[in-house]
Amino acid sequence: MKRKRPIRTESSRRVLRLLELLLNPFYSLLTILTTAAISSILVPPTPTWQYFIGLPVAALTAYKLFQAVIEAFLGEYERLVLRANMSVLKEDGTIAATIKTDFSAGGSLLRHYRLINKALANKGLTQLTSYCEDESSDQRYDCELIARMLNDIMEIALEAQEGKDKSKSIGLSREQSKFIADECNVLIQTADNAKEMGYKLCFTLLSQPAWNDDTYLSYLTRGYCI
Repeated sequence: MKRKRPIRTESSRRVLRLLELLLNPFYSLLTILTTAAISSILVPPTPTWQYFIGLPVAALTAYKLFQAVIEAFLGEYERLVLRANMSVLKEDGTIAATIKTDFSAGGSLLRHYRLINKALANKGLTQLTSYCEDESSDQRYDCELIARMLNDIMEIALEAQEGKDKSKSIGLSREQSKFIADECNVLIQTADNAKEMGYKLCFTLLSQPAWNDDTYLSYLTRGYCI
């Protein structure tokens, strides 16, 4: 059985995301300026136009800053994703992957990876975290191994979804099991497609607070199958 590679707990990932945001120079500067602007407007004497222009603008900025904190806290864009050993960006000038991908897959696997690991270990199967690597790692695995492990997870999730007695001890609800099975089905297709393209894969933690074309382009270039 492959060595288990730990994934940071949700609380530690949450702390790191918040620290990264709060220590961002642009965010810090904007927070200071917004706080100073609101304070100066609320302390009289204040020109009337400031209440109709300055205060709404400052309040909107404060709301956006607070929204960024909430998004960092919740980790809405966190998931376990497959990552290839080379770029998966098409060479036709479009921002698209060379293999079948699904941006939504991987969230349930990340949320429940401990329960999944436990269920796999109970059956004497390779654990999910055995194929997880840090972003800086060059280690990749054969697509067949990834697909086989995902198929094992999907079978466990389907058993739990059907409410079989032997699966109840895993701790997955039927709804959670359905999400996990659906994600595994998508990721198995990605792994099969990657095999046809000659790629090798691993699982990597994806944590990205916001998205645009440049961000997506960067991830595809680095082999993220999203």
